[in-house]
Amino acid sequence: MVSDGNTDDNTSSTTSDNILLKDISEKLPDTDTSDQENLTLYTDSDIAINEKAPSPSSKSHNLVILSIVAINTISTCFLVVLNKYIFSFPGLQSLQLSFTAWHVFCTFSILFIASLRPFQLFDRIYLNVQTVLPLSAAFTAWIILNNLSLALNPLGFYQIAKILTTPTVVILNYFIAGTTVSKTVIGSLGAICIGAGLTCKGSTDTELLGALVATAAFITTALYQIWIGTKQEGVNSAQLLFNQSYVSLGMLTIIIPFTDRQQLAASTIGVDGGEILDVRVWVAIALSGVMAMVVNLTQFLIIGKTSAVTFNVASHLKTAIILVAGWVLQAKGFNWVELLGILIAVSGAVVYSFDT
Repeated sequence: MVSDGNTDDNTSSTTSDNILLKDISEKLPDTDTSDQENLTLYTDSDIAINEKAPSPSSKSHNLVILSIVAINTISTCFLVVLNKYIFSFPGLQSLQLSFTAWHVFCTFSILFIASLRPFQLFDRIYLNVQTVLPLSAAFTAWIILNNLSLALNPLGFYQIAKILTTPTVVILNYFIAGTTVSKTVIGSLGAICIGAGLTCKGSTDTELLGALVATAAFITTALYQIWIGTKQEGVNSAQLLFNQSYVSLGMLTIIIPFTDRQQLAASTIGVDGGEILDVRVWVAIALSGVMAMVVNLTQFLIIGKTSAVTFNVASHLKTAIILVAGWVLQAKGFNWVELLGILIAVSGAVVYSFDT
């Protein structure tokens, strides 16, 4: 009988397959019928879903970020209220840079103590001054301009102007890194600007100087936030902030004699308008330094662990809270145009943050 030429090949292939299957079955654990009936067939979609499921470490990370954002929000609200109270005294309003230096000094001192035993919350290192100098200059300008904006503008206008930091970050990123944005982002940025414009229109107490200072403040803030993210390479948030703080303190020490010397010479420490400052003012000054340190560190942590966009989301939450506080503390009612502007601006900023 003449056989097919492929028979040997097929037989050989079948035999090898049977041997392979037998070898695999011998290595598998024994299962009864009920176990086999309970076996589940997983599809590619099931695997993809499982891969996207958040791990316990991811949930823990998100909880840490949420806690940091909450601390930043609370400390910022306290700092704004404290500064507004401090600068309500005429003799202290002209000492903007001195208070800035006080805040920077508190930041440096608390971080320095935190790096010592028995705390040792982080490893203290000293970076090249040339590396930290641009960031320190932006940091100093950021605090100075925001303090001036808070002193020259109503509380509501001060916070609404800060919302413009979000689109400014996008614009600067486009010119610096060539980063483009989607149509959704453009629409959300338009909503932010419209909302801010409606609210600013309702703030009749704002003068040209205050508006110019507020504009310079949010532009500097956007640039500073971008640099915070780019500088945190090889160092953690506390290490970078520590180096920035003592360099900024040195810069302010040089500037203050030329700006605050006349005001300091014209007044006596602890005296405002011929009256000794109440102990509550000194407590507010001390607390403002602590709150400034907390705000600075949590800002670095948020941007370092996430992005400047996430930090802006927290800023929008702070804006809404502080605006309400401003209405209550100043005993002024709000009109519906201002309320509508706040809702549009904050909503647009949140949409932008989530879309990106």
